[in-house]
Amino acid sequence: MSPAPAPLLVAHAARQAAARADSLADLGGELARQLHRLVPHDGYMLSGKDPVTGVGCFLVEHHGYSCAHFRRIKAAGLLDQQPYPPRRPADRPTSRPTVAVLDTTATALPGIVPLLDSMAGDGWGSEMRLDLVDRAAHWGTLILLRERRRPPFTPADIDNARQVAAPLAASLRGYVGRARPHPMRTAMPPGVLVIDENDGLASATPTGREWLRMCFPNVILDTDEDLSLALWNVAAAARRQSEPVLSRIPTGHGFAALQAQRLTGARRGEVAVTIQAAGTGQLLPAVAAWYGLTPRERTVIDQVLDGRSSKQISHTLDLSQHTTNDHLKAIYRKIRVNGRDELVATLSC
Repeated sequence: MSPAPAPLLVAHAARQAAARADSLADLGGELARQLHRLVPHDGYMLSGKDPVTGVGCFLVEHHGYSCAHFRRIKAAGLLDQQPYPPRRPADRPTSRPTVAVLDTTATALPGIVPLLDSMAGDGWGSEMRLDLVDRAAHWGTLILLRERRRPPFTPADIDNARQVAAPLAASLRGYVGRARPHPMRTAMPPGVLVIDENDGLASATPTGREWLRMCFPNVILDTDEDLSLALWNVAAAARRQSEPVLSRIPTGHGFAALQAQRLTGARRGEVAVTIQAAGTGQLLPAVAAWYGLTPRERTVIDQVLDGRSSKQISHTLDLSQHTTNDHLKAIYRKIRVNGRDELVATLSC
């Protein structure tokens, strides 16, 4: 049996594989396949996060947890909890990524026993959850699963996974930032779905179902229960805060915007979810993060979208014409456009 490759080689191979991926499903499969050489596993779930709000923005998986698993842990009150050891100061995104393991054969806190029982009921013996952290930001989470008949993840597995977390995060960022960032262009009206206090689908517009399936093409959404399951986490996030929850979702057709907000009045606990093409104002903060724009470059884009000339931008921002042009060149390169007109056309609704 050949020895496992070094983390550096796996990280390099993951970047190359991600560059070839044609879809998010391909990306997840390639990252999992490369990581399997270093940390063998039997299933995976890759989720992305809106880099500004931290709300989930996509999910791809292969042999991941079943819908029944999430229903069971929800019934046990664990769906919105973090059943892993709390982060230490050294594990914040500014330093080391968090890698946590759940093992169905190990002694556990009483509160998470239902979670471990549910894992075992799905045939899983061990779970590793890896934060994909890069540039002091959390871009997503990768869950690796091992079957019950397999040995659990080891400290060596955890160390190997931690060493490739940042390159995997960079691969994820690179995939999203590979195409021009534009709002999804469709004539379909916005979709609305209402999640009741028990996290069931209370009602939905016909386009609500269509939008959700467009935004999450890699998730099985055949029934209303499947649709509500896809929105459980965002509904829970909306209930925890007074402001609407926003996620900008990258799709093969551009960015969509998903907003969730608590309903007031007699139906307390219900959450309205609206999905539509991302507006320019909604899109720009996420684009700045995914595409690595500096605060000054973001300000220059705002000026361009307001119709100001380079000379006017220089005057407004107190920059030399040379510096303004340098910012514009950097923006064009990062956004994958050839000039001002193409930039405006790309980012506009």
